[in-house]
Amino acid sequence: MARPRRGDAGFVRPAAIGALSALVVVVFLQSTHQESFLQRLQPAHSFTAERSPVAAPAVAHRPAPVAAPGAAPVAAPSAPKAFAEVKDTSASDEERQMVEVVKKHAGVYLDKQAHPEFANVVLVTAANYAYFSIYNNWRCNAERHGLDWAVVANDEDAFKHLGDRGILAMGEKVSGMNGWGSAKLDSVGRNKMFMVLTIMRLAGLGVVFTDADNMFRGDPFAKGVHLGDLIRSSKYDYVYQEELAKAPNKDHVVPGDGGNTGFFYATARRNQKMVSFFSDVVAEVDRQREESFRRSGERLGADQPIFWQVMQKLRSSSGKDGPGGFKCVRLCKHNPTCKAPREDTMDYCSLDPFQHPTGWEEPPKALVTYHANYAANEEKIGKLKKAGVWDAWSEEKKSCLVRDPLAELQPDKEEERRMVEVVKKRAGVYLDKQAHPEFANVVLVTAANHAYFSIYNNWRCNAERYGLDWAVVANDEDAFKHLGDRGMLAMGEKVSGMNGWGSAKLDSVGRNKMFMVLTMMRSAGLGVVFTDADNMFHKDPFAPGAHLGDLIRSSRYDYVYQEELSQAPNKDHVVPGDGGNTGFFYATAQRNPKMISLFADVVLEVDRQREDAFRRYGERLGADQPIFWQVMQKLRSTGGKAGPGTFKCAQLCQQRATCEAPEGDTMQYCSMDPFQHPTGWESPPKDLVTYHANYAANEAKIGKLEKAGVWGAWSEKAQRCIGSAKLELQSDASSPGAAVSSGDAPDVGPALRCLRQTTPQLDLAYPPDAEAHFQEVRQALSPWFDYAANKFMKDMKNPYHCALL
Repeated sequence: MARPRRGDAGFVRPAAIGALSALVVVVFLQSTHQESFLQRLQPAHSFTAERSPVAAPAVAHRPAPVAAPGAAPVAAPSAPKAFAEVKDTSASDEERQMVEVVKKHAGVYLDKQAHPEFANVVLVTAANYAYFSIYNNWRCNAERHGLDWAVVANDEDAFKHLGDRGILAMGEKVSGMNGWGSAKLDSVGRNKMFMVLTIMRLAGLGVVFTDADNMFRGDPFAKGVHLGDLIRSSKYDYVYQEELAKAPNKDHVVPGDGGNTGFFYATARRNQKMVSFFSDVVAEVDRQREESFRRSGERLGADQPIFWQVMQKLRSSSGKDGPGGFKCVRLCKHNPTCKAPREDTMDYCSLDPFQHPTGWEEPPKALVTYHANYAANEEKIGKLKKAGVWDAWSEEKKSCLVRDPLAELQPDKEEERRMVEVVKKRAGVYLDKQAHPEFANVVLVTAANHAYFSIYNNWRCNAERYGLDWAVVANDEDAFKHLGDRGMLAMGEKVSGMNGWGSAKLDSVGRNKMFMVLTMMRSAGLGVVFTDADNMFHKDPFAPGAHLGDLIRSSRYDYVYQEELSQAPNKDHVVPGDGGNTGFFYATAQRNPKMISLFADVVLEVDRQREDAFRRYGERLGADQPIFWQVMQKLRSTGGKAGPGTFKCAQLCQQRATCEAPEGDTMQYCSMDPFQHPTGWESPPKDLVTYHANYAANEAKIGKLEKAGVWGAWSEKAQRCIGSAKLELQSDASSPGAAVSSGDAPDVGPALRCLRQTTPQLDLAYPPDAEAHFQEVRQALSPWFDYAANKFMKDMKNPYHCALL
């Protein structure tokens, strides 16, 4: 039989068979409606016989590599080895080349070891050569996040320019810019669905398909981003993008009967029936396009409405065999459409529309991806610019452009002027500006609001003993009024009161801190030592022999930080470099200006996560500390590509760099000696220089500071600094850590003994995945901490509470 024309999508006119044969075929089709689509779907240009969309091929091209609908389901969550292999005897050269490409680029990240949860997922987009300016912009955005991908080339010119990422479309080749509703664009949609089907069928991979006009502002696979979290959960066969022209109402309920097929995740690794389901979709696309050709002379039939017609048919199957051999579907947060075994039920879920919007005129602040829908060709670019995801590619230079996150973070000019004036006056860290020229371009900064002033004043009195000079970020107007020429009003939300760990207010304080440090580096050109006011100075932290001072003096590091350790580490402790306390650090852009962009990336990610939390929970939750280290971990796993701050690598002191790159592309960082700069240890070390009262909230911090010998430098009664704050620790076993202060500081020994006698031992055990649920844990514990602190203060004011003990 003659080979069909390529543009006919594999069909030959029924007249070629003859009227009698046609009648037999029709009768045959009506009796074989459940016949496997897998055994008949081939690339459109390689079919050898005419068939209806539900008929088996006249000549079997090759044996089906997976079971047909109705066969025994595969229970294993991952595909068997035979499913993922392509043998020379069962695949065409075109298919083998496709499998080779997608397997090479599977894992979605360039660093194939860093994210094993995506090892069996491939990111795929598509383009023809006329669409290359949009594709190149997409590519440059993807490279910023260290991603890896394959590209379906819809014409030969695109294929020639794509290198080893390119896969030539198995179907009609389409050139030029083609508008919505055209037969050419419908061919592109058909190619997409068939290529996704073939990747699942022959390569055994899950596929994230994205149109090239769906740009990535953030990393769509990062933890906390909905697409990545849904894939990581391994709960779903299909994840899709809702088709919404604007932000939905708060009471919006996802109907599950429609969505955008230009951005989705599909996998057959949970259930191989997904291969059959996509086969049914492609077959229905072919059927409708052929019917359109017979009626109108054009092969019209867009994949998106047809996909959801097939899905709707499955949703209404009422427990009978439907498309793909499924009987039921279950949309996330909904009941299934019927009762059936797991292998007979498709699980699917929609993406968060605020992280993954579709062409909204007002892009949300929390967006991670932006799909330029409801616009054609050049009009898309206007939407992409408005969403802040265009101009990653320069047509003039033919190269990716360096993203400038600073453009999104502009301070108020008057506030900026005041800040620069203050920090330049206080720069040098000592009052004597001539004695220590090595610190001339470093400013010491702390922060406080008026409710926190007793702790700040104690910090101030300790700092004055060593002749230090500093500036203060005032987090509310009352503090600003009392700080004189040291004060800088926070550029951001003003926060008053004592706010517990896990609160949105405290997270605003953290955001203020990071933005202020960024602005100091950018506008004043200074390195910044930032310290929380509950990080007290027992000795001069900048003196020779003090680790912080020595590290700054060495001029080797862009960032110096405090490890977050609740107790003394073992002798064989190796610093991992993937976490630390952002309440005590040194940051400078004087070695490398890219540090400014790194901090800008941190602030933008804090803003993004807080906006996302507000939409989800009604509170802007998002602590700077975990988010800083998420950004840092992203930099540590770039695999040599430009990462946060446009750095390519990071090098922790006394360790090898994460990759090889020029010095200017490598961030140098180091942790402080934890025995000189501990974080809230119950048994403070003898050699401490500073002591950070972590793992305690509000008033509870004071007890730790007393035990460490760094409280009592300020007298609330006399409203002035007093003598030495060093305390003699009692050795009485019944009251370890109780202290007697000098001068007119209050004797808190009885209160502490009462507290220990009336408070049961509390041990907190954290599950292995606690870090992944940081915000939830924080929210859950915060009310308990606040309650405990308030109860303690009430008990201490009750004269009868300890009288009978």
